[in-house]
Amino acid sequence: MYEGTRLYTVLGVASCIVFVYLNLGHVHISPLWQTQMSFVERNGSQFVLDGKTMYVNGWNSYWLMDQSVEDSARHKTITMLKRGAQMGLNVVRTWAFNDGGYNALQISPGIFDERVFRALDFVIVESRRNRIRLIFSLVNNLNAYGGKSQYVQWAYAAGIDIRSSNDSFFYNPTIRGYYRDYVKTILTRKNSITGVEYRNEPAIFAWELINEPRCISDPSGHTLQVWIEEMAKFVKSLDNKHLLTVGLEGFYGQITPDKFEVNPGYWAVSLGSDFIHNSQLEDIDFASVHAYPDSWIPDVELEDHLKYISKWATSHIDDGEHTLKKPVLFTEFGLSSHHKGFEPNHRDLLFKIMYDKIYESARKGGAGAGAMVWQFLAEGMEEYGDRFALVPWQFPSTYKLIVEQSCRLLTLSEGAFIRERELKSMFNTLNISFESEELSRSAPVVKNFDQIKRKKIVQIKIDTAMAKRDEKESTTESCITSKFADIRDIDLGLDPLSELIERSRVGKTFLMRAVKSSGIIRVATFPYTTQLPEFIMECARSYHPSSRSV
Repeated sequence: MYEGTRLYTVLGVASCIVFVYLNLGHVHISPLWQTQMSFVERNGSQFVLDGKTMYVNGWNSYWLMDQSVEDSARHKTITMLKRGAQMGLNVVRTWAFNDGGYNALQISPGIFDERVFRALDFVIVESRRNRIRLIFSLVNNLNAYGGKSQYVQWAYAAGIDIRSSNDSFFYNPTIRGYYRDYVKTILTRKNSITGVEYRNEPAIFAWELINEPRCISDPSGHTLQVWIEEMAKFVKSLDNKHLLTVGLEGFYGQITPDKFEVNPGYWAVSLGSDFIHNSQLEDIDFASVHAYPDSWIPDVELEDHLKYISKWATSHIDDGEHTLKKPVLFTEFGLSSHHKGFEPNHRDLLFKIMYDKIYESARKGGAGAGAMVWQFLAEGMEEYGDRFALVPWQFPSTYKLIVEQSCRLLTLSEGAFIRERELKSMFNTLNISFESEELSRSAPVVKNFDQIKRKKIVQIKIDTAMAKRDEKESTTESCITSKFADIRDIDLGLDPLSELIERSRVGKTFLMRAVKSSGIIRVATFPYTTQLPEFIMECARSYHPSSRSV
């Protein structure tokens, strides 16, 4: 009788909670219930997370807020972030602005649409759920989604005496005030779902002052430099927890004539920006660069585009190491599908060059901090696309390149060992159970396949000696499941790892044993219903040629 009464009490309380949620909505999620994350920091020319170097393999989906306004469209945001996590991607860059127009966040200076703000709140929560961090760009130099021209129009409509040029955005006191007010509103926004102010939200990787700033009316670069310095100080006065970047394309201006030959043309000198000068400011934490060789140099062959992006990337990474002493992040890069004779493998060639440049720098502890593709879409989003857009999982070879880059960068970041905390975090995100035990080195290892069938487990023995391999040999010799060692098929009596992985996917518990030098064995068990994360599988495939057909 007592048990029945207690059951009805529990059901009654649960029903009340559901009723309150459905009718009142916007219930705060306690930070204790959220995925635990730390703030990304900078140490010299590298990003640091939890005391370890962090490298970025990311992408752009500028549309996340816009597609999160209506409940019926939010599945696109959910899908994109989930698929990004499955590819091992760790940062997405997106617009934290929409000035004027349809679904505007800022309807007019200082006037915001709460409905759209809640969409941005949702983007943060979903990103954190998937352990994806966000770069929020705060305004556009271009006209899309309002941009600096919208600010100028607002000032003109208010009777402010301004010049016709949109560049008055950078020097008119009233317009600069509009922008500062906007920034303050964004940074101090309290998330309607979690109750956490944006400036205290670790899922935000960095703020970006403006997307692709140009001030053509002052090719000397002075006007833009003054604006960057003022706004960077303002951001840091409100938020000293997050990283800050400018949002540059990376062109070298009149202040650095020795770099003119790296530009795609002399026209780039007169845009009023300068990669080195703009990025050297104390309050700018890392340098941002874009790379579009076929747009900048349209009338040449693919081979010339590939040579150019290699040169462009090398120059900026060297600047980060030797001049700026800051990380360099390629926040946009891509190849147009509208280019004459385009084939998807052309894009793969460009991606591989960029990814290799980042990886080569990272292996040496250099300033190449990562790269972010422009841009990814979910299915059915053609109206949000441009000539660079792709749905990555529809292009298997491109998808494979992206996943392999995630794997090798995470391998470098994690170093020789997977720590228990990282394992728990990874598995909890994927709803995978985790156990940690201290076992003896003589713990039994399954010797033949019959035993594996009976016990319904697969045990992977780790050869810890392999962790000491020379760095030069490590390009494809370690993967996420064996960062500390070399996964072998030894002592298992199994077919190649491809079969091992396949069998683990179709119904057996996958049990991973990692022996640390201290003799502690970390044990992670995958329930029958859980598939191995795609990027872990891809990493295993890249390490074991025999398993590429999985």
